[in-house]
Amino acid sequence: MRSQVRTLSVLILLVAILAACAQPTPEVVEKVVTKEVEVEKVVTQIVQETVIVEVEGTPQVVEKEVEVIVTATPEPIEEANLEVWYLSQSPEEIQLVEELSSAFAQRHPGVTVTISPYGFDDMNKTIKLALDSGTGPDVAYVSPGAGAGHVSYAQAGHLVELTEVATERGWDQRHPIDSIMYWQKELGGPIWGVPYDITNVGVFYNKDLFNELDLKPPQTFEEFETLLATLKDAGYTPFSTGALDGWPFDHYFMILVHATTPIDKIEALNYLQPGVSLSEDSFVEAATILKDWIDKGYFNDNFLAASYQDQNNLFITGETAMNIGGTWNNATFVQQADFEVGFFPLPRVNPDIEWHSMVTPNNVWIVPKYTEYQDLAIDYIDYMLSGEVARALWDTGDIPTFAFATVPEATSGLQADVYKAGLDTGIGYYYTNNMPEAMEAEWSALQMMAAGDLTPEEAMEMIEEYHAEAVAEAQ
Repeated sequence: MRSQVRTLSVLILLVAILAACAQPTPEVVEKVVTKEVEVEKVVTQIVQETVIVEVEGTPQVVEKEVEVIVTATPEPIEEANLEVWYLSQSPEEIQLVEELSSAFAQRHPGVTVTISPYGFDDMNKTIKLALDSGTGPDVAYVSPGAGAGHVSYAQAGHLVELTEVATERGWDQRHPIDSIMYWQKELGGPIWGVPYDITNVGVFYNKDLFNELDLKPPQTFEEFETLLATLKDAGYTPFSTGALDGWPFDHYFMILVHATTPIDKIEALNYLQPGVSLSEDSFVEAATILKDWIDKGYFNDNFLAASYQDQNNLFITGETAMNIGGTWNNATFVQQADFEVGFFPLPRVNPDIEWHSMVTPNNVWIVPKYTEYQDLAIDYIDYMLSGEVARALWDTGDIPTFAFATVPEATSGLQADVYKAGLDTGIGYYYTNNMPEAMEAEWSALQMMAAGDLTPEEAMEMIEEYHAEAVAEAQ
């Protein structure tokens, strides 16, 4: 095969990062260096590196040349079907992943990729059973964390460690290392899963309805409470939720916890550190506010029997004014709603605490060790972490973790709102991810509280029992 000479542009970035996973590049200076690389039939990838250096605790900008990754065209595989299990209930997101997977397959002769989408509960149950029996997919996009997520699969010996691969392939250069380590830093370093986008749990709202009623996103919690009463008095249902599935309704409680509780206490819960109790005042306050919203009729009728899909459909069809949920819904809401959708972070109940919300890296890509195609599976994740895929995600309204040299222009008003919300608040935690029994207890306790079978205090005591057991185990 004849050698070819390609001229490649290499970006040198000067970047100051103030927050690891949610902040965009505040200021970038680009310098173009031209290199000639002689290889056979090249496939090139230009890595845009984010350089973070701290001097005495202060972020400093550093100039560093980024190497060009050059590989030979992959050898044809006679026949391989890469099985990918993907956690999503968004038709738009699933369609995008199928299209991206098809593009990957076209670049690898002999390869097909089969996408199997799963909802949250189904994925958690199905992949655990599969891995425990020594089977499963070749690649999966799964829930993160040590309790009911990917770290628990790693601890059980089911996953391929990706630490060296992340360095060799430049994943830790294309994506901020803190976003990669966010869900697994308590393990002290091994990388078992890699996210490719950021999510934020906050308040989606019907902008057209707000404009009609001359309402604006609230700046304080008192304004938010007034907003809820105004919507109700005007004949509109403020919120949609699906409490049947447990976890969507839990978002309402968790976001209130972030609005009442200092972030250090939530972080301690997440890492199962002693000294924090779910039955203490700030958690009871969050549960009490939620119960008050229920008693005032701020939720859709029969919400205890409504599913997650029902929750979204009620909002999309304009039957409710707002929906507290995650920004994995961006593409669905933009494409399916007949009105303009906006987003804002929930204001703090306690204005004295640092403003933080549930801004986190989303789910993670993993490689089960039972795959027959480990190298191909890693190639697939490498592609999903590329700038090409990051741009495709961005164009759907998503917020990739990819360190763009220049942040692209927002594709919708909703994406612009979500991006701004991530700048306004600090990161948060799904603190029950590391304690599955407490997670399920929280869902049940909130359902029982909503039905009037438990007081807020009793609900918190019920959850605390399981939390205390998890802390004792961790110690």
